Amino acid sequence: MNDLLSVLLGIIEGLTEFLQVSSTAHLRIAEGLLQISLTDGYWKMYSIVIQLGAIICLPVYFRERLVRFFLTFPRDKRGDRNILTHPLSLTCVAFVVTAIPAFLLSKIIGKHLESLTIMGGSLMIGGIVMWIVDMMNAGATQRHCRFESERPVRIRLPFICIFLLSFPFTPTVQAGPPFRTDDPEPVPLHHYEAYLFGTADRGSGLTNWGLPAVEFNIGAAPNLQLHVTIPGSYVNPGGAFGIGDVEIGAKYRFIQENKNRPEVGIFPLLELPTGNSRMGLGNGQLWARLPLWVQKSYGLWTTYGGAGYQINRAPGMKDSMFAGWLVQRQISKRLVLGTEIYHQEAQAIEARQTTFVDSGGYYNFGEKLSLLFMLGRTVTGERHTIGYLGLYYTWGRRRPSSPSEQLSRATRQL
Repeated sequence: MNDLLSVLLGIIEGLTEFLQVSSTAHLRIAEGLLQISLTDGYWKMYSIVIQLGAIICLPVYFRERLVRFFLTFPRDKRGDRNILTHPLSLTCVAFVVTAIPAFLLSKIIGKHLESLTIMGGSLMIGGIVMWIVDMMNAGATQRHCRFESERPVRIRLPFICIFLLSFPFTPTVQAGPPFRTDDPEPVPLHHYEAYLFGTADRGSGLTNWGLPAVEFNIGAAPNLQLHVTIPGSYVNPGGAFGIGDVEIGAKYRFIQENKNRPEVGIFPLLELPTGNSRMGLGNGQLWARLPLWVQKSYGLWTTYGGAGYQINRAPGMKDSMFAGWLVQRQISKRLVLGTEIYHQEAQAIEARQTTFVDSGGYYNFGEKLSLLFMLGRTVTGERHTIGYLGLYYTWGRRRPSSPSEQLSRATRQL
């Protein structure tokens, strides 16, 4: 068994050593998920020793670049650097900036050194920030790199990076994703949800990939959820890749579900024009979606849906209506499947309306972790094939349940 664990941990160490975040933290998180004691002296020693191979191989792998850095100091090979902006100087500055706070906070760091929550949260937040910065500066980085081998590894590994960062935070879902139709039930107060997912939309001669994408929801108040989605966007043909339009919103449930009535809520969303519209990565202007959603559960069955209005005044676009309805059933304790019909009026001036039919669901690995999946296509209007694949994780304080949540829990236990 120890040999198998060594192989698995070696693969994790080898992959994460090339990321701009802590490979040690990834290793410790993996050990925790594999039920390895983080306080065991043997495994602490193992975590240190296993990194020697990766540390030794890095100078070998990057030997040409390291030699060039030393030989060209401080002007660099293009002559456009100085003693303050040369990579060697910046590395020294980064070391000092990191070492001083670490030294001053050594007692606090030591106290929480084995906390999986802190390690995982730091990796996710840091990874998202670095990914955003990379995408914003990807064009400039590509222009300054004459050869593919000179480009930073992070540009070639965005999906692996985000996946590994989000591995410790990945949910039990009741409604909403992976479907287009949403539900009115917000995240409970003091609870959190994190999604790591990818989407695909293949039309006539054009495929849009939302990959990778991260969604985060927080229960900010009773019946109120705050929401943000940060999508990666890839368009083929053309090969454009970068950040898409960031989505923010708030879901508010104003009618609670009981035995005789459904729950009802609103979920207004703003799409921020963060994607490059000239490259096909975004809308180019701020736009909004204003839906109303309804949900009711009957034993093993749950059904929800609604409609809304989309406001989009960007060039070539127009306001439109959308509506969707979904029925899903608890197949087993771990598996839920559903089918959806979703209609969207033409969003662009020269486009046609579309109606989608798709099926999907989620598989619960446990109370907090789930796999989400969906596949569908249009039955009227423009031809599209769509898909969704993602991981979901939820965490937070224990709290008293609302009537609708008690009903949902009772449904899951059947």
